[in-house]
Amino acid sequence: SMLVAVAREAEGRGYPTSVLLPGGARERPWVSDLAATAEISFGSNDRTRLARMRAATAQFRAAIARHTGPTVIHSHFDSSDIPAALMRLRRRRVAVFWHAHNPVRESKLWRVRTSLRLGVFGQLVNEILCVSEQMRDDLRARLAPRRKLHVFPNAVDTDAFTPPSTAERSAARRALGLSEDARVVLHFAWSWHRKGGDLMLEAAELLADEPGLVILTVLSEEDAARRSLETHPVVLPLAPTNDVKQLYAAA
Repeated sequence: SMLVAVAREAEGRGYPTSVLLPGGARERPWVSDLAATAEISFGSNDRTRLARMRAATAQFRAAIARHTGPTVIHSHFDSSDIPAALMRLRRRRVAVFWHAHNPVRESKLWRVRTSLRLGVFGQLVNEILCVSEQMRDDLRARLAPRRKLHVFPNAVDTDAFTPPSTAERSAARRALGLSEDARVVLHFAWSWHRKGGDLMLEAAELLADEPGLVILTVLSEEDAARRSLETHPVVLPLAPTNDVKQLYAAA
């Protein structure tokens, strides 16, 4: 929804928008909505970081070559962050924004690698957008340039996700086999580490005695944690679904 809104705003001002997505996004249901307002290209579906970086570099170069005016690049602080930063060296009229969503992994290797990316390539970007104050503070401790860090919370599409009515909540709970008076918490864990799966389980243990508590955790198709959680007294593991409105209504 945020990408669609940005593309529409840019289009209204006379600027084209190119969205560069990984190969695995081809089958996502929201791609058709995005294609109506932006040019879309798909990169590598390779799982190795180096291959994804090479694919992102090729995508950025091709997109920049198609446009002659000033260019704004928005990239996740992930496998495309270094290729995005390097684009500032290729053309003078390019602004680059990194968007930091994911916590830094706990291993020493990942922390050193993150600090190098922030300390070296972070100098090239214009700003680093952080989804929370905690994210900002974590990156600040990892050598990110302080003047470039900005808290930029995620937006909510209030047209697509309106508060449910009593009837909608009841229907959603019936569909998921939940009681009307249950206290339902919703957790998305398509990436166990990124979405704090271990922290969620710790919270579940602390709240295990709360009456009627159910924690819905939506896991990826291949997540091995689903089987281990099937007998959990509080946590109910769910398969991924496109009907996320039903999940929000139930919670």
